[in-house]
Amino acid sequence: MGGIPRLPDSPAPGTSEPASHPPQPTLTHESALTLLGDSCVDVNLKPYAHWSAVPIHVWNYTLGGYQVRKKWLSYRELTPEPASPLLHRPLKAEEAASFAQVVRRIAATLLFGPALDQSYQSILPTATAPPTPPPES
Repeated sequence: MGGIPRLPDSPAPGTSEPASHPPQPTLTHESALTLLGDSCVDVNLKPYAHWSAVPIHVWNYTLGGYQVRKKWLSYRELTPEPASPLLHRPLKAEEAASFAQVVRRIAATLLFGPALDQSYQSILPTATAPPTPPPES
């Protein structure tokens, strides 16, 4: 019979069962300090913008080998040389707000890290490998 394939032991269509989730780790003040770092930096883009108390692990967060926030700001620094790759204009208010929003998002990502790791580890035993192609005849 056709239809949507079901995983073994999954509820029948139209029915539901309570989900069983592994217990989530508790985020304490100490664990937050470990995840975000025990110091902060103030970031100045004079004279246009200033952000206080950016957690050090957020400021040092890298993606693809680049320090995300520092790299983003480096392209928004006002310089007198039009031949350089910089914007050559003051930072816009919405860009300053975007910087602060991304700082908060990186902080949240760092704080959720242990719970995401635990969730991943809990589903790993039931994860399936990609389908194998049929043998050639």
